[in-house]
Formats: sequence, C-alpha cells, structure tokens
Amino acid sequence: MLDALASVARDARVAADLTQLDIATAAKVSHATISRFERAEGWPQDVGAIIDAYETECGLRPGTLWKLAAEKL
Repeated sequence: MLDALASVARDARVAADLTQLDIATAAKVSHATISRFERAEGWPQDVGAIIDAYETECGLRPGTLWKLAAEKL
C-alpha cells in the first residue's frame, strides 16, 4: 500500500506543479520526510498530516489519494 500511496501522491504533486518543499511546508515536516515518503522508504510518523497536505495543496478532495492508491493494488 505504501508504494501505491507514495506513487499517487507524487503524481498529484507533479501534476499540480508543486515541489516536495511545498508539501513539506504545508504538512509542517522536513523536506527529507517527504522525499523518503515519495520513495516509499517507510511510513512517516505524520502520514495523516502529510496526506492532508498533498490533498489540500493539490486541490483534491479528502480521501482521494487513499482511493487512488487502493485502485492501484
């Protein structure tokens, strides 16, 4: 699930023309945390806030990334 979630989050960020730093700032986490998350190198402690930041900053409805990730499985 992490691979799929990381993939759809990255795709949404790129489509919205945002940087990892934009997401990190919105989620109040480090850039390194977002980088590791997008490489699917483990679940971040603040995964809820991170997903919320991706959805908010990318203009997505709440729950969209989880739904898209589940569809990739």
